[in-house]
Amino acid sequence: MSETALTAGVSSNHRNTGMAAYELWHRRLAHLGVSSTVNIHHYVDGVEPFHGQGHSNSSLCSHCLTGKQTRQPFKPSASRATRPLELVHTDLAGPFPASLGGGRYWLVLVDDYSRYTSIYIIRSKSDAFAIYKQWESLVERFH
Repeated sequence: MSETALTAGVSSNHRNTGMAAYELWHRRLAHLGVSSTVNIHHYVDGVEPFHGQGHSNSSLCSHCLTGKQTRQPFKPSASRATRPLELVHTDLAGPFPASLGGGRYWLVLVDDYSRYTSIYIIRSKSDAFAIYKQWESLVERFH
């Protein structure tokens, strides 16, 4: 932080200590980490040091806990396609800002058997099926 201290602008009903004050500053500072929130009184005028319980790692707020959750990866599939085009993975994403050619969507096509992958930039979602049919012909020619 700079040499100039910040002013807290805390109303008198929030100048208490302990859990309520810690939670207030933790939320005001966009769910800042425990050690940084506890030491905020060094950088902001009008903030008293936090005393008492309520700012230990074991008392993380529900928003922080949700943000730290991770999802387990999917289990690998036991089956794979046994011939070309038996299973095709697709993804259509967008809209994005227009590309130089005017495309606003991405179409990803993956043949499960060969893992042949193509990415197309298309102007509208309605173009996806025509692109798929062209891609299907292309994959059939390779096999």
